[in-house]
This record gives sequence, C-alpha cells and structure tokens, in this order.
Amino acid sequence: MRFDWAYSVVGGDGLVYFGSSADHKVYALDAATGAERWSAFTGGPVRLAPAIWQDQLFCVSDDGYLHCLDRRTGARKWRLRAGPSGEQLIGNGRMISRWAARGGVAIEDGIVYFGAGNWPEEDVYICAVDAASGKELWRNDNTGALEIDQPHMVCFSRGGVIAQGYLAVAGTRVFVATGRSTPAVFRRADGSFLHYHLARYGAKTPWGMGGGDIVATDQFYYNSGLLFDSETGLRYSERGINGKWWQPHMAAGKRRVHGQFYWRGRQGIVLTPDGIVRYEGNSLRRSTITHRTFEAVHDVPTSYGAPRLKFLGMKDGKHKREEIDNAPRFRDEWSIPVPGQPLSLIVAGDKAVLGLDDALHMVDLATRKLVWEAPVDSPARSLAVVDGRLYAATERGTIYCFGAESRQPARQVAARATRLAFPGRAMAARTVVGLLAQTSARKGYCLVVNPGNGSTIHELTRQSEL
Repeated sequence: MRFDWAYSVVGGDGLVYFGSSADHKVYALDAATGAERWSAFTGGPVRLAPAIWQDQLFCVSDDGYLHCLDRRTGARKWRLRAGPSGEQLIGNGRMISRWAARGGVAIEDGIVYFGAGNWPEEDVYICAVDAASGKELWRNDNTGALEIDQPHMVCFSRGGVIAQGYLAVAGTRVFVATGRSTPAVFRRADGSFLHYHLARYGAKTPWGMGGGDIVATDQFYYNSGLLFDSETGLRYSERGINGKWWQPHMAAGKRRVHGQFYWRGRQGIVLTPDGIVRYEGNSLRRSTITHRTFEAVHDVPTSYGAPRLKFLGMKDGKHKREEIDNAPRFRDEWSIPVPGQPLSLIVAGDKAVLGLDDALHMVDLATRKLVWEAPVDSPARSLAVVDGRLYAATERGTIYCFGAESRQPARQVAARATRLAFPGRAMAARTVVGLLAQTSARKGYCLVVNPGNGSTIHELTRQSEL
C-alpha cells in the first residue's frame, strides 16, 4: 500500500496540513515559509491525508477515530470512534486500535465519509457523519464477514470489505478502497452495500489488482490502472489480456510495488474540466472516454500453464471473461514521452506536474513541452497545488515548496528538537534498575500503565532496548 510512503499535503488560506505516521500528529505549516503554526496529537499513526471543510480539518488515525480539528488552532472540536471499543493491539510497532481507521476521509455536501477495521471477520465500519456536529448519519458494519468466493482459485469462505486507502464520493455512491482488491461500493443515502468483486478481481490471482487510490465519476471509477463500471463494478480495460501475468512490476532491477502485479508501466489519471490527463509507463497522455464491446474469450499466455487451466476447467489457450457491451475505455488524443516512470501526477490550469524518482517535471498541456524541472531527494509520491504554490512530498520525508518566482535561495526548514525535562529522574532511574532486575526481558515491547510525567519511560528506553 502506497498511501503512507510520503506525507500528503492539503491546504488553503495560507496554511498547509499533513498527518504523520511517525509521531501520530497532524501538522499545520505556514504555506509561504514552512514554519510550524500548530501540531496536534492523535492516538496513533496518521497514514492518510487530512481533508478540509469550511473552518474544520478532518483526519483518520490508527487510534480508530475520525478527528475534527479547528483549522486555525488545531484544537479538537470532536472525535468519533468507529469500532465497538477502545481495545488496542500492537501494529507496525505501535499501539493501535483493533479497528484502526485507514479508510481516508471524503467530504461531500457537509457529510464526512470514512472507514475503519483491518480484519474482515472482526467487523469493518463504513460511516457517514455530519461534518458540523459530529452526529453519525449511518454506519455499515455488515460487510466484513461475508460468505463469498475468495481470490484463491475456487475458494469459498468468510471475508469481505476492509477500509484500506482513500474513500471517494461520486453521484449516489461511496467508493471504499480495500487494499489488494478493487473498491467496494455503497449507497450514499443510507450506506447499504451495492457490490464488491473480491473473487473476480482479488490480488491472489493472476488478474489481481487493487490499491489505495480511487478516481470516480457517476459512470465509471478508476483503480489500479483499470476502468470499472460504477453501477456494476465490472472491469472494462483490456490491459494485460495478452501480457505477462504474474509479473512483478520492476524498474532498474528493483520491485516497484510489493504485492501487486502489473503488465505495463504504472498508470495514474487526473480528471479535469477539459478531459482526462494520465500517465502510462514513460508517457504523458490526454485522453477522452470512448466505448467498445469486449468479447468473452481471450487467449491465455502460455506461461499460465495447461495444468492450471485444466484445474480451472478451461481449455488450453482460452480464458473466459465477461462480454461487456458499450464499455467505456480511454481514447488518447495525444501522447508524449517523459524521462522516467511517473509516480504521481497533478494538473493545475494548463500545466501538468509529474513526480519522478529524483525530479519533478512540469509540462505545458497546450504546447506539450517540458517547461520546468527540479531535483528532489527521493521518489516524489505526493503532489499538491495550494494558492499558487506547488508542494511535493518524497519518500525520505521531505516536503518541498515551489513558487512562481524566487529572488533568494530556497530555505531549509527543520523542526526544532525539544529537550524534555523529567522531574524526579534519579528516583525513576533507581525504580527502573529494580524493575529490570526482576526480569530477563531487555528487548521487545513494554506497556507502561499510568506513566506519570514520562520519567519512567525515559529511563526504560535509556537502560534497555524495550
């Protein structure tokens, strides 16, 4: 899952915001200078971008809550827990909710949509909340433990939707990213479940797909490089039919995306008022939506193997698939090469900005020419444009800000380290010596109940590897 490989910035009115999975905080920075205006703790890692509505900032956290903060001060206005209790466990080295909230916020018409729950049989919660009051409008808690086909070659068992990535809202539907499978779709009015094709498009099969990002309209939605029908969830794109299945996406000898399998270079799209701008492999394209009919029978690559085909009841060389009439697909108006595989894309006005492994490239969409570039310290995973400035976040944890003009060298802004004072540290040191003498444990996890001013924790980390 790529959604927390870099800090994702949002902003407006002179401030930019991001959440941190490193220290469990939400930050507000001065949009022009990068100086910290405020920061606010949640109870767990913040893995997805916050979302803005009027004077409020919303984010989800691994603590299992939807948090509503004041945009100007960071003060908490309210919070809502999706799961049934405050039970916690260890996740990625942190104490997190058993129902961590990793369904990123979407807001439409004053309603906040989010999801929580990572293990289907322990229940998953998709919620709609009034943004102003924090009142829950509906909650779907019955799509985790469905008895359905699984993507493990003719396997039927309990399992279902999880919230893993960003939600999207379009028309009458809410789309929920589910991680290594395609999105699940719910009715926006009441949260009723519409469709989720886990077995058909799940990640453990050669045709597996998924991911934490969704681009949605009332007609189609886009996920993992493919188009799907919003009403039925059926896949439209023919990508990969005659390609190399079970081929991990590689670049320069390194696995680009762990756990997912691609037949071509990575893809991503942006919807604009003038049409679709997208990248595929090492090219930038402007596209529109056209239609065609997909036939039900396609050749299967020989690498798939006759024994497996026989097991599935297929004839050698043939693979059955839905026949879809009048299905939307991309039609490219033009395509230009770019110097590398893009990892992110944003469009502002008549310019497109691409995030690459070690640089940013800006393309004028009218002339199709490269008009600006800048180096970055690592792959640029997230881009934002706020009040005429471009922000780029990289895998190394750096956030870059670029403006229209600069009369002086760029400044580097670093957070100031805070030296903590622990009253009674000598007493805490003696206490910890006594505690450690009673156990052989020097590594692993230690839960400190009622930690007081933190001096005991400080001494435990100083005297052991706990």
